[in-house]
Amino acid sequence: MKKHKLTILASILASLSTGVFAADKPFFTITEISDNPDEYGFKLAQKADIYSNQIQPYDWWSYYDSIPTEVDLSERHIYSVGCIYDSAVCNSFYDPDVVDDNMSHSFYKALHNNESYKSSTLSYGDTLDLFGGIRRDLGTDGTSMITGYVYNPDRSFGTGVSYPVVWSNGKKVVLEQKKGYGLASSSLLIDDGSYLIGGASSETDFTDSSYYSNCYTEYDEHTFFGNMRNCAGYSNEPVLWAFDPSSNAVTKKQVLKHYNRADLDDKMNMADIKSIVKYNDQYFAFGFSATKDLGWDSISIASYWTFNYEDGEFTYVSQAINPDGIDRPGKDDDHYGATWFVEANDQGYAIGNIRYTTPDHLAYPVKMFIFDLETRKGRLPLDNVPFKGATNRAVAINNNNLVVGVSDQKDSQSATVNGMPREHEGFLYNIKTDRFYSINDLICSSETCEINGKYYYVYNIGDINDDNTIIANAYRYDSQEDWSKYRNAQNVTITLTSDKFTDDFAIPSEYVVGYNRAEITYGEESGGGGGSGSFDLLSLLGLGTLTALRFRKKKLK
Repeated sequence: MKKHKLTILASILASLSTGVFAADKPFFTITEISDNPDEYGFKLAQKADIYSNQIQPYDWWSYYDSIPTEVDLSERHIYSVGCIYDSAVCNSFYDPDVVDDNMSHSFYKALHNNESYKSSTLSYGDTLDLFGGIRRDLGTDGTSMITGYVYNPDRSFGTGVSYPVVWSNGKKVVLEQKKGYGLASSSLLIDDGSYLIGGASSETDFTDSSYYSNCYTEYDEHTFFGNMRNCAGYSNEPVLWAFDPSSNAVTKKQVLKHYNRADLDDKMNMADIKSIVKYNDQYFAFGFSATKDLGWDSISIASYWTFNYEDGEFTYVSQAINPDGIDRPGKDDDHYGATWFVEANDQGYAIGNIRYTTPDHLAYPVKMFIFDLETRKGRLPLDNVPFKGATNRAVAINNNNLVVGVSDQKDSQSATVNGMPREHEGFLYNIKTDRFYSINDLICSSETCEINGKYYYVYNIGDINDDNTIIANAYRYDSQEDWSKYRNAQNVTITLTSDKFTDDFAIPSEYVVGYNRAEITYGEESGGGGGSGSFDLLSLLGLGTLTALRFRKKKLK
């Protein structure tokens, strides 16, 4: 049965049932900041109108059931699992005879050929080298911008390295120059005016060994699957730096500990410090370490470290893995493939994700968890939300306890195990009120989903800051008919802003307006999630139109 957006009468009837009328204006205001089809909104400064974008011209992320801003060689939470869909779909992404552009293997081909695959820009025009990295943290006002920066003078992966870098006082400052893979990912401005910076540092000099080079110089489009899983991640260790912006120099460095380090191959370690906070006079670093307890690859395990920093000196306290209430991947649980922290706020909450490696209701979902620093316990607040076995991947949290992320669209419930990818959409979750919202339910009014003559569908989230501004990506349509029929979509980077939050940052019910559209089905599908699909469909996948047109499978009966 076809579904249509709510009519005025339906909206009024729905509102009457709750005792309120639907609003005549949408909750969020949409502002377009880019219509580059290869650009994705990534980070926001916490208290300033400054943002960074990621350029990702290769569509391999749709194959891995990931989201664009998670595609990074330093992390393998999602794509280390490999292809989870129908074998014909998976094979199409390896087939060099089906349009090289937008194929999964094109990502590695680009690396092999020393081509750019990602970059980052700022709203005021400062641009990184296209072969550079991603600005991972803009700090409070955008003046502190940090990342990993690829130094590759010979344009050869035998000599290319990635250095952790800080942009400070208009200068690019390399934190250290080990010849391997390092990056900076998080920062915290402390009382003395200096910064604590978290990230990863290389453990292996790739320029003096064959390991790094062989991953790509021996690249073969037909046989690279094993290297794909091993090369990405690199050998690194979690690190904290103290940085003095007045002198643009590192004053101290603290190497943190890997979990289960003795059992790891020294070239398989992966780690990162994703967030640093101070809570109840205790410093916390959140991120992930490595474990090799499951399978032949090292995988990430959610880790947090406690430490002190006083009078310019670090004092390491402890490391803990997987918070109480969240099972750990590896020997003790073969259901989870990876866990990792994403971000923390100064209100005592950290968010993270769990990647499943066994089916949960016909899917290999990613599920968000929340960690309470007061109780030191974790929980799955969105388990089976918006439906059983659904993915709800946390992306960012602000100091108002609002979490944003990406979830399976509520009507896209077909099998992904031996099936097709599901449609994704942005979500907002309020920790204090325990309310989950589809962002697409917050951009329509009671009368229309039209905004300045256009129609939008928010499918990717980058960040949320303390002003509750969200940076995201949406498909834009020029007419309601195109919107309702999933055609002629244009990827745009947007900000979502609102002055309609209540005192506890809740959303009044009259602003929650449904947007349902007709489902598009595939005639060749049996509804059981198996089968090989048709070549025409696989060709579409190869061209990247799965993400551009957002087809859906027929729902399981």
